[in-house]
Amino acid sequence: GVLLTMGWSDSEELLCVQENGIVLIYNIFGKYQHKFSMGQEATDAQIIDAQIYPSVHGTGIAVMTTNYRIFIANNYKDPKVRLLPEIPSKFST
Repeated sequence: GVLLTMGWSDSEELLCVQENGIVLIYNIFGKYQHKFSMGQEATDAQIIDAQIYPSVHGTGIAVMTTNYRIFIANNYKDPKVRLLPEIPSKFST
């Protein structure tokens, strides 16, 4: 897949988010550790933006699909991916 963004986790692992919704994890020396998916819907729709952020649960990942749906995993070490509610149409541009 095409790489969209990458960043460091709170435990110094490199997180690489691809447009197909796969997150690849490497250690500080560049050795591949494992991967996980942001979910089938994210994979099917494709990702157009991704952010890696600190959270109280660890390092989180948020992605937005081509149909503007947002999926988040608050902790990449235990990725429970959830869909955020859609923005009501009266607020969209």
